[in-house]
Amino acid sequence: MDESRSARKRRAILEAATEAFLRNGFRGTSMDEIAATAGVSKQTVYKQFTDKQRLFQEIVTTTVDAASDPVQAEVRSLQESGDLEADLRDLGAPTAHEV
Repeated sequence: MDESRSARKRRAILEAATEAFLRNGFRGTSMDEIAATAGVSKQTVYKQFTDKQRLFQEIVTTTVDAASDPVQAEVRSLQESGDLEADLRDLGAPTAHEV
């Protein structure tokens, strides 16, 4: 299924904002810059995210969720052996595909 026009704009805004925030920090990034980089109007940015703080919050939340989901899945799949120290060591050890 093709991505909707609104979803494409939202993705473009998030990508442009992420780059700008990483490069310039929160205070150094303007909504004008984000809109120009994303190829949308500033009104579109505000329609999608209300303000810069909510846009930043969306990026942080999405990034944290993406990083934590695999860890949570790994923890849920652990088998308790009764040896907490060994279990924690096994959790922290890299798997064959990570090395």
